[in-house]
Amino acid sequence: MMKMGNLIKKLIFDEYEEVRDKQMEKEAGSEAGKLALFSCLSLKQSVGHNTTIHNIAPGNKKYGRGPHSLLLVTALSHMLLLELSMHQLSSEITISERMSCSIKLKLIVSKKFVSDLNVRRYQQFHLLTPPLLSLLLSPLVFRLVLLFFTSSGAAPLAPTYSVLNYGAKPDGNFDSAQAFVAAWTLACGSINPATIYVPPGRFLLRNVVFRGQCKNSAILFSIDGTLVAPSNYNIIGNTGNWLIFEHVNGVSIYGGILDGQGVGLWTCKRSGRGCPSGATSLRFSNSWNIVINGLTSLNSQMFHIVINGCNNVKVEGVRLSASGNSPNTDGIHVQSSSSVTILNSRIGTGDDCISVGPGTSNLWIENVACGPGHGISIGSLGKEFEEPGVQNVTVKSVTFTGTQNGVRIKSWGRPSTGYARNILFQHAVMTDVENPIVIDQHYCPDEKNCPGQVSGVKISDVTYQDIHGTSATEVALKFDCSSNNPCTDIRLDGVKLTYKNRPAEAACSNADGTASGFVQASSCL
Repeated sequence: MMKMGNLIKKLIFDEYEEVRDKQMEKEAGSEAGKLALFSCLSLKQSVGHNTTIHNIAPGNKKYGRGPHSLLLVTALSHMLLLELSMHQLSSEITISERMSCSIKLKLIVSKKFVSDLNVRRYQQFHLLTPPLLSLLLSPLVFRLVLLFFTSSGAAPLAPTYSVLNYGAKPDGNFDSAQAFVAAWTLACGSINPATIYVPPGRFLLRNVVFRGQCKNSAILFSIDGTLVAPSNYNIIGNTGNWLIFEHVNGVSIYGGILDGQGVGLWTCKRSGRGCPSGATSLRFSNSWNIVINGLTSLNSQMFHIVINGCNNVKVEGVRLSASGNSPNTDGIHVQSSSSVTILNSRIGTGDDCISVGPGTSNLWIENVACGPGHGISIGSLGKEFEEPGVQNVTVKSVTFTGTQNGVRIKSWGRPSTGYARNILFQHAVMTDVENPIVIDQHYCPDEKNCPGQVSGVKISDVTYQDIHGTSATEVALKFDCSSNNPCTDIRLDGVKLTYKNRPAEAACSNADGTASGFVQASSCL
């Protein structure tokens, strides 16, 4: 039990700043604290790292504030779920408190721990009455939980596979790809949730493919070290991807640094010589229930992170960095995927901070700082004639600093069945952005493959709300829509953009919509 407690304590305290407080340190030394930490890890894998509960039992200092209370509250339920893993049980628990205190948990117990935890997203909650908290924290209850957890019938602890045990060397020179594959093979073959641990150090890797289908749906990559791509860009430059996960379910990556060492390839491309196209640093393909948390990606050859053909993906607290003049180094590209959230991240690259490709739906982007880069772009769309559309996208509480674009929708200037609809850009701050608000339906790089044609992509139901700041050009708002398929239902609400201390200009072509609230960009709708 001590060994497991120490491991979980390391995973939690190394990765989550919000639990680094004295009360949590104190609780972590007890058996109850260890169970609480284990619960925290399980819960965060289920509903995401940013779920916190503040002001537990408002006004009652005895029970404290913050995440430590959440951990203790969830300890009992998670341990009992693990103990009951050989049974099937379904129950609903509703707990309410007078002062805006409500939360509803639907707990489904199976051979995994929680298969559904229905918590209202992006909210902070008040939860628990002091009597219930006292019950959960009582020594008798926790002794019972400990008895359940340590009994012969309890679910076994998740195995941990350190890459060092399979031949990896943290010297930055030895190719450790085979060791990573060996650790993955064991974790993937385990019938119980498993952890792959990468300790501190620099681990050189050629391209690695992590393939499903695995026997369990909870594999944690806990990374304390740096994964380094070969300095010779030709080694992985034509493989398309450096690290790729295919057909996996329930994979979580916490922490770590990816060093793509892409500077040499960028230089080659700028010189005009024949160069490899480059490799994406991290790609998830045809996968579901994915978490990427606290990861840093540096100097990727091409895209930093690609999410393609996936469902239920959460990216949070990532830092993606490449030179502002590095070609095609998009931060995060999402395509043919649904239910993707990108939160609390800093992205600075030579291309789009976030790009959204065809077939994407239910995408939520919040609290992202972008710059340098080309902004947050939906598109380019309509490159192919038969193409799925993009819908239900929210981009909110984002900042753009010195970027080429702010929020942009772009489509190729040629026929297509594609569309973009139900898009919300909300609470954005622009600082010296060249093109703060853009719809461009005449995208045609190098004027090839689309001369004399117009875009078939239908753009509708797009809202720009509370967007303010400074433009680096006189025209801050530009809607250049298709003559065959004009943009419809475009809404401006509370847009204030200035250029050299005066209101910026706007330009519209084939765009229809409304302006409300205070709009300072001389609306052309």
